[in-house]
Amino acid sequence: MSNFPRILLLFVAAMVAVLATSQPCSAQRKQKKQYTTIKGEVTLKGQKLRSWNGDNLRIDMAKISAKLREYVKLPPLKYPAGHEKWTAQQRTKWQDKLAATKTGKKVLERNQKILEDANSFDLKIERDGSFVIYDVPPGEYAIQGRYDREIGELNYAYEIFGKLKVGREVDEIALDPIRIEITPQYPRGTPAPPFKITTYNDKGNLELGMFKNKLLLINFWSAESPIAAKEQKAVQNTIDKVVDEGGKVLSPKEFGVLSVNVDKDRKKALKLLSQNKLLKGSHGFTLGSGNPSLFNYGIQGVPSYWLIDTDGNVLINQYEFAKLMRTKESIEAIIGERLKNNNAPTPAKKRDKPTPAKR
Repeated sequence: MSNFPRILLLFVAAMVAVLATSQPCSAQRKQKKQYTTIKGEVTLKGQKLRSWNGDNLRIDMAKISAKLREYVKLPPLKYPAGHEKWTAQQRTKWQDKLAATKTGKKVLERNQKILEDANSFDLKIERDGSFVIYDVPPGEYAIQGRYDREIGELNYAYEIFGKLKVGREVDEIALDPIRIEITPQYPRGTPAPPFKITTYNDKGNLELGMFKNKLLLINFWSAESPIAAKEQKAVQNTIDKVVDEGGKVLSPKEFGVLSVNVDKDRKKALKLLSQNKLLKGSHGFTLGSGNPSLFNYGIQGVPSYWLIDTDGNVLINQYEFAKLMRTKESIEAIIGERLKNNNAPTPAKKRDKPTPAKR
């Protein structure tokens, strides 16, 4: 009997030891991350598969190179006081100046490290457009991919983009089909594609041939933008201000401006133009996204600016225009510099895509 307490104590100690060693395993099982399988498909449904010049735009979807990337939030830059009133050109100038400093280089290195540490998965698309991604941890993600193909005289970009959120303890996510967006790329010297849009007074159509022998600025825009009036004012300021290589101001017979509103309902656009007295130049309306002119010009967002030369060829495409708008003080300055420097290159085949990250 005298040994019983000691035996009992040894038994209890042994059980405590077993529980102590087994408890972390149990906790580990509870804390184990739940990874998710994502299934989806990309599709050409809803896209035009013939270009305006008759090119067949079908492709082998397995050739699209794509990734699933995690969204990451980069620390905001510390702008000086009053930066809210800066123009895009002033903001770009300040950012370039910052990037050249030691502090700026450290910021860039830090941001690059954050982006590199984010989850990223290669996405293999099958010929039928289907794909599966395994073992995706919780987070917010973007699916992004692109394939460039030369068809006829043009290069076409086939792009996919989609967003999704992966929650915890979700075994599988079935995505809705992701449409492949087809965008023609127009290098300088390429014949500008045709357009046919409704006139301001709704009494006919405007077409490219009506501007023959004129230098033409085309601006696709939307009245839904909070700065639409400001953008339209900037466009109309080019009239009587564009100077050719000889320093001569181009007359309305030599230089035309066409503003193309892309909204489905044009009432808001008409009101904006009338109230702000922005009626110079020519105005047209696509009456929504279904107008073939938007597909012909590869319009994926607005504003979109184009410069067409007197022979009906592209002089500045929308991507180069967007790049120049970040550094030049005005639209007329961009046009004037191109006219003075006719040999300036126009990068046209590829469009820079931002890293999918929250800003």
